[in-house]
Amino acid sequence: MEFKTIQNNYLKVKKPLIWGDDECDFMKNNFPYRITFDRNIKRDILRYALIMDKDKCIIDAGGHIGDGAVAFAHTLREIGREDIFVYAIEPEKYKCDFIEKIKELNKLENLVVINCGLSDKEGTYKKIEVKGKNTGSTNFEEGDGFNFTTLDNLKKDGIITHDVGIIHYDLEGMEQIALDGSLNILKTDKPYLSCENHKRAKGKKTKRKKKIYIIFQKDIIILKS
Repeated sequence: MEFKTIQNNYLKVKKPLIWGDDECDFMKNNFPYRITFDRNIKRDILRYALIMDKDKCIIDAGGHIGDGAVAFAHTLREIGREDIFVYAIEPEKYKCDFIEKIKELNKLENLVVINCGLSDKEGTYKKIEVKGKNTGSTNFEEGDGFNFTTLDNLKKDGIITHDVGIIHYDLEGMEQIALDGSLNILKTDKPYLSCENHKRAKGKKTKRKKKIYIIFQKDIIILKS
């Protein structure tokens, strides 16, 4: 694995950030690999983070190789909001190992890496689709291989130790299921939601009804369609 210094473009005054070298095989085999990928989504999350109360956290699930979580943690530290912790949640261990290395190289004490996937219950899942080198779009279904749990359980078990201010779910079709496993946090912490809206993996059908979560200041309403 090779590393290089890049510039964090989410800062008004760009600051150096140690990241994987685009030319090495690890990065080429794990698209998307640039912190500028989906930059408008990341900017939106950072804008909201800046107005959050002290000591809240960002959940970045479907953390991939940390192109989001590392950018968030580094940016927040550099602007003096290291009180906001970023939790990178990712089921594939080799990706978590990479994020841990980047965390170490950049001394990101406000970044926590959790090696698991998110669902509406505890269990194990298997890969059902990997789109070439685009490992960021890997799909999972129930089976042997990877440990999954709920966001509510991670907080209840003390793995997540902060109130949740922002949830970013990019879970390749499992966003709805993960939200179902986050209901307690949605009701108590009332986080800002940033969720991709994917159709489930091609050829896979689900009987689960689609729900729309609308969060108000004092309550949460779940609309079923």
